[in-house]
Amino acid sequence: MKRINWNIIAKHTFGEALSDEEKQLIAACETEEEMKLILNESSRAREEVDRYFSLGSYNTSKAWEKVSRKIQSDKKRRLPGSYLLRMAGIMLVLISTVFFVRYFVLLPANTTQHSTSIHDTHRPTLQLPDGSSVTMNYNTQIRYASSFNKKNRTIHLNGEAFFDVKPDAQKPFVIKTQNAKVLVLGTSFNVKAFDSGSSIDVTVETGNVELQNTLKQKNRATKIILKAGQMGIIDKHTGSIQKMETSEPNAMAWFTRDIEFHSTPLSEVLTTIEHVYGISFEVNNQVDMKQTITATFSHHEKNYVLDVIALTLSLNIKETHENTYLINTKK
Repeated sequence: MKRINWNIIAKHTFGEALSDEEKQLIAACETEEEMKLILNESSRAREEVDRYFSLGSYNTSKAWEKVSRKIQSDKKRRLPGSYLLRMAGIMLVLISTVFFVRYFVLLPANTTQHSTSIHDTHRPTLQLPDGSSVTMNYNTQIRYASSFNKKNRTIHLNGEAFFDVKPDAQKPFVIKTQNAKVLVLGTSFNVKAFDSGSSIDVTVETGNVELQNTLKQKNRATKIILKAGQMGIIDKHTGSIQKMETSEPNAMAWFTRDIEFHSTPLSEVLTTIEHVYGISFEVNNQVDMKQTITATFSHHEKNYVLDVIALTLSLNIKETHENTYLINTKK
């Protein structure tokens, strides 16, 4: 197994800029099972800390005591199983300590941060100091300096959010994500940029948006201008950036709560429902994922949508765990 550089892993997990050499190290880690496990556990640990932040109040002393107890407990406990499992347990404790320091100690005091949990369906709308608004999807984090709107309007985003930006020609609105930057003067648009995702998607509703690729790739375009009705996509693996007309009716369904299916295969239907309502499906192998459905939903509750799909396609859809549903064919 490769020698672990915790600083690089922490930077990658928190979406900070990496050098070309550091990006190569992360790419190499993803090819080894042990290192891949560490990266996955890092993301999971970050989500736990983000949920802690979303509560709105936290006690750093108690948080540190919890980490300390975890460390002492793992010193005494003998981990069963293979070398991989033993190492994973030790690494998780170390990762937790690193995350505690980065989140509770190194986060600047003059930084404002908002986050939603992985199953948060509330979709809060925040009013920014410049009069702009941002609606956050589930499992999303945004942060900005207390000096926001004084000299610039810069926001850091990990997740998905819909922005309605107040015009200000003197201070362009800038959204920074992992491997991309979005610049606007005044417009409304959707940005989907999860650090763990494979792409960065920007869908423009009104106005113009400039999408910049901060991945330095030779012989590739680095930025594009998007107009209303267009969508820009950056592939984080290849570094490619492309522009297309928005033909997907459900591109912003999580925000509008308007869902349209037109002879849509069940596989695509479930993907859309997962994205809109923050749930997941387990599908029995006997279910035909190619069967199609045509239906329109406008601001309907999750259970109503699931009932319509089940009735239309003769399926049984049952919640087995919180926000997890099992799909079977009717007998």
